[in-house]
Amino acid sequence: YSSWSCWRYTTTNGFELIWTNSSNVFSYTDTPPSTQGLDYVIGFPLGTTCSSSLLKAQDYNGTRSNRSAGIFDGSGLGLQENEATDFDVVVFPNPSAGNFQVRLTGTANGAFDYQIIDITGKVIQTGSESQRNFDMDLTNLESGIYYLNMINNGVVKTNKLIIQ
Repeated sequence: YSSWSCWRYTTTNGFELIWTNSSNVFSYTDTPPSTQGLDYVIGFPLGTTCSSSLLKAQDYNGTRSNRSAGIFDGSGLGLQENEATDFDVVVFPNPSAGNFQVRLTGTANGAFDYQIIDITGKVIQTGSESQRNFDMDLTNLESGIYYLNMINNGVVKTNKLIIQ
């Protein structure tokens, strides 16, 4: 995404817009005035064909965690909360000449949208699949590294694809 915004929530101050990214800077360090009820919301401008979900981010690599991961209560933001679904994506053979088999496992239901993204972040191809097992023909793409994003109810799983 070319831009994104970050809001901080504390029980003391409520929601505050703390930063809007307008360049290729993808990190921000915050020093909150209080950690009581501390939460963050990241917003992206979505196209008209996109749907959004509001999930709570959780950093397990930090020195502490405020609370367990889960759905964030976005009341007051005007966003609809979506139930997260669990699924895994297996892609093989990888690397390949461009013909991949994709297998979806887990409890997710309904259609899966997908994106093929090149190493620069450009979306090369999009589509939708209702089958849990399907073939993906990417022989029209040049050799290199690509990423497959599988999306179901706002949950995104990313796999690296190598085309030889």
